[in-house]
Amino acid sequence: MPTAARLIGAICLLILAFVVSGMVQEVMPDETNFGWMLPLNMVLGLLVGWTTLGKRADGSLSHGNAAVMGITAVAVLVFWAVALQAGNEALRLSLERRFDGPMEALLSLFPIAGDYGQHLLHMHILWTLAVGGMLAGIFTNMAGRRWR
Repeated sequence: MPTAARLIGAICLLILAFVVSGMVQEVMPDETNFGWMLPLNMVLGLLVGWTTLGKRADGSLSHGNAAVMGITAVAVLVFWAVALQAGNEALRLSLERRFDGPMEALLSLFPIAGDYGQHLLHMHILWTLAVGGMLAGIFTNMAGRRWR
């Protein structure tokens, strides 16, 4: 059921996904082809904000608990974004016939995801994810409290 908390959570994580995707593009090597990374991450932010963050924000949480809820939603967003981008890269490599079989392609997801996850370990990206998640959780909880 659509609520104001779900809408605010979706918008907050969409904005956070847009900002962090831009920051990741700055730290990646110049020859990297990003393709659909930005729009896919924004759609993921919208979906995670609606389903994970907005569903739990009923306005009854304290600001501390709402901040932790926001960080949890950001962790879910980062997991799915890295998994989706690693799957996309593994599919690209398999279409170029770089793997001997389907198991090798599936097993390549883990090192590819590890490589992509390493680019998130810059301090400015981690701080943006943490503070953005806390603010998203607090704003979503405030919307759940205000518009029941």
